[in-house]
Amino acid sequence: MPLTKRTHINPCFWSALWNENYHCHFTANQESKLRARDATITFLEINSNKILTLPTNDVFFEKNLGLAPIEPKKALEFCKRHHPDRYETFAKEIENDPTTLILDFENIISGLEKLPIYGSMMKLARTGKIEDDMEKSWLSFFSTHHQLRSHQYLNNLTELYEKQGRAKFEAYIELKWQLSGTEFMTEETITAFKRKWTVYRTPKKIIPLSDAPIVGTPHLQFVTIAPDTLITIEYHDASTGMGIEYRERIPPNIYNLFIRSIIQYATKGLAFYNQKDAQKCQELSAWRGRRRALRVN
Repeated sequence: MPLTKRTHINPCFWSALWNENYHCHFTANQESKLRARDATITFLEINSNKILTLPTNDVFFEKNLGLAPIEPKKALEFCKRHHPDRYETFAKEIENDPTTLILDFENIISGLEKLPIYGSMMKLARTGKIEDDMEKSWLSFFSTHHQLRSHQYLNNLTELYEKQGRAKFEAYIELKWQLSGTEFMTEETITAFKRKWTVYRTPKKIIPLSDAPIVGTPHLQFVTIAPDTLITIEYHDASTGMGIEYRERIPPNIYNLFIRSIIQYATKGLAFYNQKDAQKCQELSAWRGRRRALRVN
């Protein structure tokens, strides 16, 4: 099986929006000579507390996250649980060829990018508008399913399986089965669609991108779209129409809550549109508290 060296949390074509040149061409619907994976962005790294300039291809990834070894013994245990009728035949095959294989889950993670959820998200990043219920449906899907490609979710999932004496590859296989089912997280997606949304399209590019770009509080869910576009989803159903309100200014209390929330769940760091905003974040007590919580120097 092919080996994957890295697994990206946020696709390059998305994080490139935090590059000024790329963002300007993108929102003007112009083709940029700068490829998304070659664009550099300002990144405040949480471990070093340094402000770096990195290509999008090197931001928000965890090496070998998508790889899972399949050891013969664990493969037999998996077969016995899920395909007991094939166990004896499979045991003989393993005996003849006791090779440890590598499951590559990267194609499943990157396969999410081919769904219309990312097309709708990038269209919103360009126009600042959600045209119809179909687009809101795909964005609802994005707000509930994007977290499945995060390293926090995948690491927590594999840790849970390991506590049960089950291997990492089992977590990935069963997640793939769930993703293939029409009912998996359907209720959450429908719930998000029915709720009241506010789309903030700000003149200033003040919204950072995190490795956990979709976070919740007791009252709101925040969905990062672009450095100038943020969605809030309230925890009650919309009363009329599409249930979407548009605003050009984020109230200070909402923005501060968003910043604290996005910092609280960050494990790699935050990408900013400019260095000034990264420097401001360095000085926040929430940022210092998060670094203490992660026990980094």
